Amino acid sequence: MYIRALVDRESAEKKISDKKILFFKLKRKVSKLEIIYLPYYVFKVVISSKKNKKEIEIAVDGIGGNTTMFTSESASISEEAAGESFGFKLTSEEAEQKALHELKWTLYENRVPLKGIYNPETVTDRKQVYFPYWVGYFLEGKNWNFKAIDALAGAPDGMRIRRVLMEAFQLKPSSQMNPGSE
Repeated sequence: MYIRALVDRESAEKKISDKKILFFKLKRKVSKLEIIYLPYYVFKVVISSKKNKKEIEIAVDGIGGNTTMFTSESASISEEAAGESFGFKLTSEEAEQKALHELKWTLYENRVPLKGIYNPETVTDRKQVYFPYWVGYFLEGKNWNFKAIDALAGAPDGMRIRRVLMEAFQLKPSSQMNPGSE
């Protein structure tokens, strides 16, 4: 299952080409722009406290094991990718362990806003999805660099996703990852 991108190509190129240095906004020339899909495991988990139970979703990227809260209700799903997709490096079991571990600590850290101590109880559903990112490649001096944005909200990538992308790029043959080839 592939999540459809909500940010169009023009908006993505504009966001990727902007570069802020202190108070100045510069434009950089994007040599290549593509949409790619990173693999994620999504788990529905029942969490409980003394007074009630809730079901939440947590996603784990299938390459680096980073976790994020997820809401699949608003996601538009497609059976086909609009661009390149990367394979899973983690197994479902490894991802589930990471999700439950991270969820346990997140729930503990947020016990006051949640009005109680919640604990993960059971995983009720597991699925694999591919999440879209726009990636722009550009020259900085004599070196190639890239910037990625989330193709759903248009938010810039953080260091976690940047590391995941670099690891994903290393899994591909170098001939497929040459930004200057198009």
